[in-house]
Amino acid sequence: MKEVLFIGPVAMTGGPAIKNRILVKYLQQSTALKIWNTYDKSIKARVGAIISILFSKQKYIIVAVSRKGRNLLYPFILFKHKISGCKYSCVVIGGQVIDSFKIKSAIKTLYQADLITVETREIKHQMEKLFGLRNVHWMPNYKELNIDIPTIDVTAFQSPVLRMIFLSSMRNSKGVKTLLEAFKKCRENGQNVELDYYGPLKEDLDKSLLNEIEETDGVQYCGIVDNNNVLSVMSQYQMFIFPTEYSYEGFPAVLVEAQAVGLPIIASDIAYNREIIKNGKNGFVFAHGNVKELSEQITYCCNHRQELLEISRRNIVDSKQYDAEVVINIYAEKLRKAGWPV
Repeated sequence: MKEVLFIGPVAMTGGPAIKNRILVKYLQQSTALKIWNTYDKSIKARVGAIISILFSKQKYIIVAVSRKGRNLLYPFILFKHKISGCKYSCVVIGGQVIDSFKIKSAIKTLYQADLITVETREIKHQMEKLFGLRNVHWMPNYKELNIDIPTIDVTAFQSPVLRMIFLSSMRNSKGVKTLLEAFKKCRENGQNVELDYYGPLKEDLDKSLLNEIEETDGVQYCGIVDNNNVLSVMSQYQMFIFPTEYSYEGFPAVLVEAQAVGLPIIASDIAYNREIIKNGKNGFVFAHGNVKELSEQITYCCNHRQELLEISRRNIVDSKQYDAEVVINIYAEKLRKAGWPV
């Protein structure tokens, strides 16, 4: 069996690394992979990745890296292709795509790739329009959903209290403060809501927010959730809030997870969220950073429980399109059509 070289972060934590771990798992079911793991981001890992590309015996290479990795590794992939005729695929991770290509040789690498994958349809459109590419494939984020998924107890929507969950990095750019202010506004207006924050504390989080959370009735910080327990924790709530203000969001996997357990979603309109979350279909969208709009959406949800129940049922069904096996099989089939041994 011909071997494929896979370069990128692979681990149990971190969005890109988790995504790659799942991709590797499914590709290994049909092909032999040699993996160079760049997860630790050390100089050794980066130099090793370059050496792996230049001196690899594999004729097929998948490079699945984020912004900095693309500018570092793509020129070497192109050089390897020119001298050996190797075939390669670029798995482009994250939402900071167009702006991330700062080196001409990195851009040139895109044209010779057998297949480029991006996380949203809008990124695909942008790359085709700006670079004139015809080898871009939309590959949304994915999770392993072909297992028993815990889902919301439908009777929970009849509860007098609406329990909401925030699950992301605890940092200023994720809209932690915006959500807290909107929550307070809802409580002041008599809405029976509760809010739990989950996620790792980051250095760029205003630490006074933790004190504010602790002092606010109905809201608490609950710590970090192990990746294996995310779905079970989510299923204990009735609403998922994604108030991010980070302009380089791609297709966050947490949105797949929320839909899979049946959570209606309130998300900010930043980046590509409007492509993923449709008002009244799988959730609701508000202008990022806008406390008033977010509080109004929460209030609407408090007063329209039957609509939430319908969205919940729809999300469980619609989330199947993001099952890892489905998404990765489509990717593998496109590679096979290009002559890859996968």
